[in-house]
Amino acid sequence: MRPLSPAVAELRWSGSTIAACGLALAALGGGAVDVRAGGLGLAGAVLLLWVATGARVVRRAIRLAMPVRPRWGLEDTSATAVRVLLTQTAPLAAVAVAATAAGGGRFAGAGSAAAGALVGAGLCALLAAERMRSAERALGRRLLRQPRWGRLMDRRALFLEPESLRDRPAAPATTPWPAHRPPPRAPRAAIELEPANPPARHAVGVGVRTLRRAPTPQRPPGPSPPAS
Repeated sequence: MRPLSPAVAELRWSGSTIAACGLALAALGGGAVDVRAGGLGLAGAVLLLWVATGARVVRRAIRLAMPVRPRWGLEDTSATAVRVLLTQTAPLAAVAVAATAAGGGRFAGAGSAAAGALVGAGLCALLAAERMRSAERALGRRLLRQPRWGRLMDRRALFLEPESLRDRPAAPATTPWPAHRPPPRAPRAAIELEPANPPARHAVGVGVRTLRRAPTPQRPPGPSPPAS
C-alpha cells in the first residue's frame, strides 16, 4: 500500500496556502481593492465548495473510512507540502491569475473577485480540516488519506488508522483488526443451583449442587399404633 498522509494536516496546509495566494493576489493587483467584488467572490466560493457539496462530501467520507492494511507508512512532511503546492495550490492560483488577466479589461473588480474566491476556497479546506479533527477526537485515532490525483474527498479517500498499529505503522497486526472487536467478556463464577431447578433452563457453565440428606429411619414391623 502506498504511504498515507494525515488528512487534517494536508487540508490545513492546503487551505492556508490557498488563502495566502488569494491575499497576495489582492495585494499585488494594484489599485484599490474592490471590497464588494471580493466579498461576492468569497461568498460564492464558500456557497459552492462548502455549503452545496463540501460539507456533505466530507461527512460521507468520514462515515465510509475503512481500516488500512496491516502494513502501511506515513508520507514525509516535505513530500506532503510539495505535493499540496503542486497539485492543489498552484492550479487554483494559476486559474485565478488567468481569470484576472482575462476579465481585467471588461470588469473592474475581476482581480478582487478572483482573490476573494481563492480565500473562500482556503476557508473551505480549513473547515473540512476542523470537521475531520472533531471526528478524530470522537474516534480516538487519525484519519489518513492516500495521495492520488482526482477528487480529494470521495468514498475511497480516507482510511481509519488501526489502534494497534498507531505507534508502530511498519509492524504487522497480530490479529485482524483487534480494535474493531468488542472487548472480551469478563469470566463469571459458576452458580450452584438446587436439584429441583432443571440445569437445561440455565446458561452454559452453571453447575448443579447435589445435596446429601440424612437417611430416613426404618419403622419396625408390627401393627401400627392406634391413632389418637
